[in-house]
Amino acid sequence: MIMNNTFNSSELLTIWEQIGNNNRWIKLAVDPPFSKKCLEQCLSLKVLEENLKAGNWQLGQGFYFENICFINQVDGGDEWLVIRGDLAFESYTIRPTIKSGSFETLFNRFKTATREQLRLLTY
Repeated sequence: MIMNNTFNSSELLTIWEQIGNNNRWIKLAVDPPFSKKCLEQCLSLKVLEENLKAGNWQLGQGFYFENICFINQVDGGDEWLVIRGDLAFESYTIRPTIKSGSFETLFNRFKTATREQLRLLTY
């Protein structure tokens, strides 16, 4: 999936759509139904943080930066399915992390952890 530090967004969007549609909460999205069209690319980590902080997103709204995607699992809520590449590994309440000023640190931990660390939630 990663080639020369670039990410194939088209391939990842397809994978993330499949993961979202297999998630017990996200698959319940109806307005609109969840699809890769619900996933919005953020061109910087700061933009990703601002979008996640905004709140009141509909069920299935997602944002991604590089190869890490956050998809809202609660209509109007703050519970995000976190996916890196093809691995969904966490359900995370993000606003407290943003409020504490540690979102960038958390994102970098997601980014640099091994797959095994993500699976074990020891990132």
